[in-house]
Amino acid sequence: MTKWYPQLDKLVVNLRRTQAAIVAMNNEKRPEKTLRAFSFKETASLLGISDTHLRNKVAEGDGFPQGEKYGTNRWFTLEEIIAARAHLYSSTGNERYKVGRGEYDGPFTLAVTNFKGGVGKSTIAVHLSQHLALRGYRILLVDLDAQASSTALFGLDPARHVGLASDGTPLLGGATLNPWIERRDGDEGEAARLAVARTYWPNIDIVSANARLQSAENLLSARQTVSRTGHGEDRQYDLEVKSFIAHVGSAYDVVILDTSPYINLLAVNAFTAANGLLVPLLPSNIDLQSTTEFLAFIAKQERHMERYFGAGWPGWSFIKLLPNRYVSQSRPQADIIDLMKNEMGDLLMQEFLVETSALGSANNVKWTLYEHMPAKSEDRTHRRALAAMDAIGLEIESKIQEFWGRSAVKEAAFDVEAAV
Repeated sequence: MTKWYPQLDKLVVNLRRTQAAIVAMNNEKRPEKTLRAFSFKETASLLGISDTHLRNKVAEGDGFPQGEKYGTNRWFTLEEIIAARAHLYSSTGNERYKVGRGEYDGPFTLAVTNFKGGVGKSTIAVHLSQHLALRGYRILLVDLDAQASSTALFGLDPARHVGLASDGTPLLGGATLNPWIERRDGDEGEAARLAVARTYWPNIDIVSANARLQSAENLLSARQTVSRTGHGEDRQYDLEVKSFIAHVGSAYDVVILDTSPYINLLAVNAFTAANGLLVPLLPSNIDLQSTTEFLAFIAKQERHMERYFGAGWPGWSFIKLLPNRYVSQSRPQADIIDLMKNEMGDLLMQEFLVETSALGSANNVKWTLYEHMPAKSEDRTHRRALAAMDAIGLEIESKIQEFWGRSAVKEAAFDVEAAV
């Protein structure tokens, strides 16, 4: 009988080495990712002010971030942009400079979910996290998929960076949600500390993923059996993500859950914890059929939670379906989109994520559209992809603001003309 594991073990080692080299090569030869600085025009756009206004604020000083001048341009870190937005609010009192939840609002939890793989859940979850971070929100991204694509997009190798060191301290990427699910009563603070990791974005934290999530899934399954039989210790198997967010949520405005491409108990936990659902799908008949069955499952899950939690179940403030990789020139896709508009109504996002080579180019080097500085030959496709992603972010941001009882967001968060 052929033994495959020697070949596979060697291949895994080589591939992990290659992935680390890709990150280093595209990050000025540093082994971990860092966030680029933003140009003067980008900074003005993100703050929602004119170039002249920004120039005047820099000249005035008075504690306003100064950035760093290189040649004829001035560049600002995201930390400086966040500080500049706070400075503008404190000096003017204008609410347009104040983002995030109010003092008495809870964090908004968004689950990005579908039980079909390859529809772009992780790409969308990460880009939404970064869109909102650029706007000044404090974000927690929770990767609930053992494939760890969101984790990898933040430059974290699930094998090298995620887990616990031999002395029990968390590695660079934290220790997944496992410590929380495996915790003993009274150990919530330590379990949360092990799970949450900082990223190179100053206002995005992450709960990373790797293959160890399967052990968490097994433990939840055992608890589900206990719940059904009534034998043994019972901690509610479908409330772990919700309880985790309740424990750490005071530090964040928005929590984004990236679920697995199949229904498991971690996904059920995400549905229970979420205030809103975003369902990516591809504009094709086969994907529409799959998504139809997923929506049937969601409807069943909502009825179950209403019965189980009663008045304690607040419900989802919105469900939105997001077509991905849309090609407007494709007649078959246009027909599917027309069908979606007729049947789905307000459930369908107004904005779609278009098919573009720019996103593929960025993903190939483990960057996002907000991080990537494309070659001149890619300028046009990058602008197009960024415009679509920003419009999607703006629509979701407006729904979050409405959840908090505020007016919908009007202005774009990122001026694509300034981004390249």
